[in-house]
Amino acid sequence: MRQLAPGDAFMLYTEQPGSPNHIGSLGIFDPSTAPGGAVTFEQLVDYYKARMHLGKSFRRRMVRVPFDLDDPWWVEDSTFDVEYHLRHTALPAPGDWKQLSTLVARLHSRPLDLSKPPWEAWMIEGLNAVEGVPKGSIGILVRVHHTAIDGVGGIELMSALFQLNPDDPPPDVADTWHPDRVPSPWELLGRAALSNVNKPVRFARGLARAIPKAVRVTGQIRSREVKLPALMVPTTRFNAKVTPHRVFDSATFDLVDLKRIKASVPGATVNDAVITVCAGALRTFLGDLGELPEASLAAVVPMSLRTENEMGSEGNKVAQFFCDMHTDIAEPKARLEAVAETTKIAKGSQQALGAHALQQMSSVLPGALFGMALRANAEIGARSRSTGLLNTQISNIPGPPVPLYCAGAKMLGIYGLGPVVTGAALIHVIMSYCEKITFSFTSDREIMPDPAVYTSALVKSFEELREATL
Repeated sequence: MRQLAPGDAFMLYTEQPGSPNHIGSLGIFDPSTAPGGAVTFEQLVDYYKARMHLGKSFRRRMVRVPFDLDDPWWVEDSTFDVEYHLRHTALPAPGDWKQLSTLVARLHSRPLDLSKPPWEAWMIEGLNAVEGVPKGSIGILVRVHHTAIDGVGGIELMSALFQLNPDDPPPDVADTWHPDRVPSPWELLGRAALSNVNKPVRFARGLARAIPKAVRVTGQIRSREVKLPALMVPTTRFNAKVTPHRVFDSATFDLVDLKRIKASVPGATVNDAVITVCAGALRTFLGDLGELPEASLAAVVPMSLRTENEMGSEGNKVAQFFCDMHTDIAEPKARLEAVAETTKIAKGSQQALGAHALQQMSSVLPGALFGMALRANAEIGARSRSTGLLNTQISNIPGPPVPLYCAGAKMLGIYGLGPVVTGAALIHVIMSYCEKITFSFTSDREIMPDPAVYTSALVKSFEELREATL
């Protein structure tokens, strides 16, 4: 039994009604590579059962303190049943990509049961007409609440469910798991009283560590070595209140092309090229609607704070920096150059301090009050359609360069899903796998009723950037 870290609790307290704060991944698999040439749901259940001890988050659930007077606790669930977390469905004929993406969006809209370990996996059969995918392929959608993992942690957790070869047995790792006794409400309140006495001390220690960095950044700003991003950004349709309904779609490109694109600008990174593609897509999408602001849009970009020693650890270790997308620049290569300079400045100014400050604040204020304040701020901003701090989120997650298998079925592609919240109704999740890179996005159905239009804008942006730089 352990208490949620500030980063984990932050993900819980910032969850908005009707907007579950969970992340997901959709893998498409070819079952013909599995022993016997097929994968049944029963085989998938057995496969998962044999691997539950390889991930710490699989059998752990939250216990919340009464009235949210303190951060919740993780307990090893004595009633854990893997079959509760595994679901089975199928697409009707013809079983094409549009049907799959619509189903995935609907499943992603559903809240997870937080009285159980906060994850579930859906096996989706009937993928018989998805372009570029063999008939009879299956999809596996895994959803995990953001309190349990961040994007990088998600890749590590998912690796527990993958094989490097179709006939590999489960890793020979002893299962030392033991269930916890669930503490009573009075025990939780007693722990909360002790914790709240110590919180100011922990906050002071964190502040003492942050002050030298803040002084250094202040000096950089005064000397104009770095500059802060704009405090307010233009309002778009994505800065509105969201409904409980989602849309999802994706576009796939060659990773080698993206690497060549970034190499055309000295100092640019793959992440800079990713941001530039998203910026071009937003230019096209909003421009065609007559809604493109003259000023640049801004994105928030998660940045992993994990050290090499923490790569196998659990929970959230993520900071975020704000980045101008330079959507006001029409020429693609010039936009990439501007984005590369902006991200360099943003990282140099150590904007991660802002995220740490929020997480520290969440560890000092009672969770109920902190969450209420953040949700009220988002609601007021959306109702007034006032400007905010960001227009979209962009999360770039490097994936494996080698083929992976699940229950013997070869993974053909992987696509990411993220949380959509009031005031930030569009999130991009970019994932690479075997020389391909997928630009997936999640949005609100009322705000983006036809996601294929935005997918076309992503394709156009990528092609224009490739032509301008290669």
